[in-house]
Amino acid sequence: MFHLIENDHVLFICEITIIHIYKYIHVCVITFSIMFFLVMPILVILYILLKAPATLPNT
Repeated sequence: MFHLIENDHVLFICEITIIHIYKYIHVCVITFSIMFFLVMPILVILYILLKAPATLPNT
């Protein structure tokens, strides 16, 4: 009986760990996508602003 309870406890811990890992990965993906969508336009704007002075005298 005790052995069964012990196995159930181990399974319960495994389930909790898997759920936590899944949530952590989910949060990481969400934050990464948000950061990507926030940072990319800024990088593009900075790139254009930095490239614009170099290309303006040529044209």
